Amino acid sequence: MVLDKGLSVLSQYGMEAKNTYRGRGALLVQTEEGLYLIQEFRGSKRRLEKQNELLENIEAAGYAPVDKALRNQEGSLVSLDADGAPYMVRQWMEGRECDTRSREDILQGVRTLAKLHNVMYLPTEQEDVRQPLQEEYMRHNREFRKIHQYIRQRRLKSDFENLFLASVKEYEEYGREAAQRLGQSRYPQLKEYVTGQGAVCHGECSQHNFMVTKADMALVHFDHWCYDLQIADLAYYMRKILEKQNWDLKFGMRLMEEYDRIKPFERGEDYNLLVRLSYPEKYWKLVNHYYNQNKALPLAKDRDKMKRILDQTAAWRFFVKKSFSNFLFK
Repeated sequence: MVLDKGLSVLSQYGMEAKNTYRGRGALLVQTEEGLYLIQEFRGSKRRLEKQNELLENIEAAGYAPVDKALRNQEGSLVSLDADGAPYMVRQWMEGRECDTRSREDILQGVRTLAKLHNVMYLPTEQEDVRQPLQEEYMRHNREFRKIHQYIRQRRLKSDFENLFLASVKEYEEYGREAAQRLGQSRYPQLKEYVTGQGAVCHGECSQHNFMVTKADMALVHFDHWCYDLQIADLAYYMRKILEKQNWDLKFGMRLMEEYDRIKPFERGEDYNLLVRLSYPEKYWKLVNHYYNQNKALPLAKDRDKMKRILDQTAAWRFFVKKSFSNFLFK
């Protein structure tokens, strides 16, 4: 059975399963020792060791529970099943995802993130430093132009493509504006400073990775960790939340204040956060997804996503304008 895939490796940890449950792309296993998650391993063993070191630091600082990987009886974080497929076994916890309809859950998430950022440091290894944001924005802006040219040349255009053509010039300008603001900021010095300190980001800090447990709120799935401005995590989280809150300015400022109260912004981090929120990230992701998929496939889902993004443009731009004009953290 697919459900049992990887279960055989549990014997390498001296444990037996009492019950199993489907997880998100993994297998949850209840044992005498507790609850664990078994998932196929596709990454780098070196990065997994560093990830476990990070989680052990978080645990030692008192911010349990964490989803660190277990070592098998041979001391390895990765175990092979009978077919030679690699798996890892992680500590897991009973709980539920952060509910984006609950402002208390959302605020607890930002407080949890700030607390964790205070202890998320490791000696810097250059290969794990995320690329500079200027390079990312320049690449995305070039992709806007390339996709724009490609769609203009198509003879028969879908509803999605017509929506794109009607909006792309406006969004290209938003991308250029964000890149210009970034270029005029002290981002390069800030990036060098925080990565030199060994500041670590979660890398995919959405509501899906915050778990409300009986004891506290936990942040899980650190597989995309990297060295970067930790404010990148806050920007990721705030974007996901504010898209569901129709870019509520007052609530967005509250999230920034809650974070800053627990982990005060470094000079320039608050401005960098606003720059990140001003970049048309969701629009870029959607059109980039469209460009890289089979154009013969139905695009109804992409069309509906595009409509939702465009419907929020006014609220998002109001948030951006007011955030910069009423810059609260100077």
